[in-house]
Amino acid sequence: MTQPTGHWGNKQQAQSQVQPQQVRPQPRMQSAPPAWQQHNTPSMQSMPQYSPFQPNPYVQPNQPSQPNQPSQPNQPKHSSIQVLLLVLGVALVTIAVFAFASFAYGLLGDIGRAVCIGVVGIAALVIGMLLTKRLRVTAEGLTWAGLAALSIDAVLISDIPPIAQAIPEGYFSGIIILCITALAYALRAMATHIPERNTQPIASPTSSLSLRATTLYAMCALPFAFMSFISAMPIPNHDVQWVLGLSVGALASITFAAIVRVPQQARYADFEWMASIIAAMVALGVVSVFGYTSIDGADPLWLTAIAGFIPPVLWTAILVILHKKPAIHTGKLLHPAHRIAPVLGFFWSLTIAVESLLRHILSDVMSNDQAARTIADFAAIAIAGFALIAATLLMRRSTAISSQERISAAVMGSWMLLILIAGDFTHGSPLPMVASLVGYVMMLAICVVFWIIAAQTAYQPATAVPIVSRPASTQTAQFASSTFALSPFIPVRSTQPHPESLRPRPYPPAPEPTFPQPQIRTIPQPVVAQQPHVSSTLQTLKLLTAAQIVVTCFTAVTGIVLLFLAWTDPQPYAPVDLIAMVSGAATLIVGVRWLQVKPTARSWPTLWPALTFLMVPSLLISCVEPPSLPRMLALFAMSLCALLLGAALGLQAPLIYGTVILVVHLLIVVWPWLAEFSRHYWWVWLLIGGVILIAAAARYEASLKSVRTLASRISDLR
Repeated sequence: MTQPTGHWGNKQQAQSQVQPQQVRPQPRMQSAPPAWQQHNTPSMQSMPQYSPFQPNPYVQPNQPSQPNQPSQPNQPKHSSIQVLLLVLGVALVTIAVFAFASFAYGLLGDIGRAVCIGVVGIAALVIGMLLTKRLRVTAEGLTWAGLAALSIDAVLISDIPPIAQAIPEGYFSGIIILCITALAYALRAMATHIPERNTQPIASPTSSLSLRATTLYAMCALPFAFMSFISAMPIPNHDVQWVLGLSVGALASITFAAIVRVPQQARYADFEWMASIIAAMVALGVVSVFGYTSIDGADPLWLTAIAGFIPPVLWTAILVILHKKPAIHTGKLLHPAHRIAPVLGFFWSLTIAVESLLRHILSDVMSNDQAARTIADFAAIAIAGFALIAATLLMRRSTAISSQERISAAVMGSWMLLILIAGDFTHGSPLPMVASLVGYVMMLAICVVFWIIAAQTAYQPATAVPIVSRPASTQTAQFASSTFALSPFIPVRSTQPHPESLRPRPYPPAPEPTFPQPQIRTIPQPVVAQQPHVSSTLQTLKLLTAAQIVVTCFTAVTGIVLLFLAWTDPQPYAPVDLIAMVSGAATLIVGVRWLQVKPTARSWPTLWPALTFLMVPSLLISCVEPPSLPRMLALFAMSLCALLLGAALGLQAPLIYGTVILVVHLLIVVWPWLAEFSRHYWWVWLLIGGVILIAAAARYEASLKSVRTLASRISDLR
């Protein structure tokens, strides 16, 4: 019986029969099959036979497709020896150009020497352009050699006497360097249109890339060209000139970093723009640290103002680039830690620029230097205060400003305020002292605001969710009905008695059948691990951000510095009591608010810093200095108010603190009169003591009970 030839089994058998005739074993030394056959088609001898009961190992229907995965760019690979030879070759060519420039002066003169070097440099650029797609490393070396020769030629041409007399050296050198950069970019663009002569079937990944020498040269040449322009300008003040030159060079680097484009396949594709940003930050850092002190009060005023306000603008531009421009290699923004230096530089340079320029302008307009300095300090304090607000309160829920930027702004703003407050406080005149106290009050106000916001955010009352409860009988009935429902998979039992059950038995009859009661499932409670004890101070600090903690610490340090300065160098307008009372008032506002939003809080942890600042410094000063009527009245009023408010509101800390301070203060104030009275009537104290002891003995039990009741009532206070 013949089987149909279209059956799958016959096909496999036919193939297995034909296979030994068609595919012959190749010799061991014979050439391998093509690459496409090796990768795409498995060996016929090792291919398993297909069976309907076994899955085909070559077919994976559930395998996810991979077209959506980003393909990694082919990174160009160069030999390290090849790169070393390139570097050495470029260095030797540069040395040769320098040697030729020094020896050819006597033979060819300035013009002939410049022409020879220029022709060699342009020829090297053209040859490098022609070899871009065939010999890339050689093209890079020739391009670097040509650019180095033309750069040296630019400096030599500017020294030729006819040109030097007509055009300043800086202008001509900068113009030639800009022309060299433009020529390099033009040749780079022309190289992309040259047909590629490549006989290999697979193109090299580096054949489509442009020369990196062009962008690397522009990265260094553009800032140098613009700095050459500034150096040639007729600026009378040398300090203003070098500050302006560095600022303009940084501007050129930042502009280049913003517009440069390097293919993703290139090696270290982010080097150009990141190196330009780093160079700009270094130049601006030098200007911010050393430049403002050198141009302070320099003339002309309009040029000094331009040189002073360029660095803050450039720091802002760097911040914008770091926020907007992703890395070419990864496609993501750089880590926020790279923005720390721009934030520090922006607030530092802006504060110093505004303060110095305002003081310079107002000193020329106003006859009073103290008033001019005070107004300028007020402007600087406002800028530093804005830094603190931006770090702690502005856009708190937004991720646009990173924590690193907030901490940097907090550190710089607090540091600037500390310098301004301490400097104005020790000046000795009332106007700068007013500016100092205003700055300290502003720091305290900012701290009070974010401490109150932290308290409200942490202890907001939770919204009550209504719970609908049902009777227990209804729940039990529903549970029983759902438990004992008939199942379709269990056969129905017969109602007739079994014959075996009718036989007599020697033992007593079985008890009444009992139906199983529904078992209530109990959900096991999760075992909660015992949390380690955390102090209330650490719990409070966890509610604040890192920037807010930094501002709080700087504010505390500023207060301590002011107290120390007021103690060592007493000022008639700002005694120690005033600074301590201002600090205590701010702390009292925060403590009272925390008592309101946190019902379980006790009065001692929240109010003792405020009570200490308000009353203890005045009490200590009363002990060591001659009595002062305003201080005595103020301390008496504060202690009495604390005692009365503590008793009325049920707060333990104000009651005890006010009582102790009031008693000690009265003893200190009245002690001179008591000493004079005791000198003549000392026996009165014996009489008073004896009467008190007799009264206590007569009412011992009642007195003891009263003391215990009073102690328990005080301990029950909040």
